[in-house]
Order: sequence, then C-alpha cells, then structure tokens
Amino acid sequence: MAEPPAPQTDDASPAATAWAAMLAHWTDLARATALPTDDPDWRRLSACVGDVVTLQAVTLALGELASCDPATQALGADRAAVLIERATAGVARAWRNQPYPPQLRGLLDDARTALEQAQARLPARPAPTADDAKLDA
Repeated sequence: MAEPPAPQTDDASPAATAWAAMLAHWTDLARATALPTDDPDWRRLSACVGDVVTLQAVTLALGELASCDPATQALGADRAAVLIERATAGVARAWRNQPYPPQLRGLLDDARTALEQAQARLPARPAPTADDAKLDA
C-alpha cells in the first residue's frame, strides 16, 4: 500500500507569522476585556479595545508599506494617518483626561513613529505639471 503524500511544510514568512501572532493576541485581549470588572482602568481599556487593535495593526502594516507598489504607498500612508487619528481619538474618549498606562502611551507613540518613518520612506512624488493644473481648475 502506498504511503500518503507528506504534507507540504512551506515556511511561513516572518510577516505572516507576525500577523498570526498579533491576531491571537487581539483575540485574547478582546476576550479578556469582555469580562466584568470593577477596575476603572480595565473598563476604560475595554471601551477602546477596538482602537488598541487598530493602532497595533496599523503600526505593523506600516512596517511593510515599503514592500507595496510604490504607486500606492502614499495612499497607504494617508489611510494609516486617518486610522491612527481616529483610534487616538477613541482612546482619548475612553480615558477622559485620565493618565494613560505606560503600555498604552507606548502604543500611541509607536503608531505615530511608524507613520513618520513610513512617510519618510515614501517615493518622491512627481512635480505637478501644467496638465495637473488644468485638472484642478
């Protein structure tokens, strides 16, 4: 009797492994923040867990922006900026002038730093032409 074929074991790329690990982390975080608690900091974190996940995902994605088509990198950076702004506002609403825990402050700083670094690596945009001016008119 012939043996079944061995399963293929393609090594996952580091990016795929990182995304899988983050997904597991986000799932655990979402489950944990759904538990009832009297801790006001935990309730605030629970209120902005979606924003925390967004910040972590955008930070990770910005690290890979340079591997995208150069024609779409600026758009990706612009979208990341909007997502970071919205998530930061969500965190601010949840914490209502309370001091952020150091890990949350670090997450916000990491997202902004990743955006600044990604923007600095963007390919140069071509100078506007006369045809561009006609389109704006």
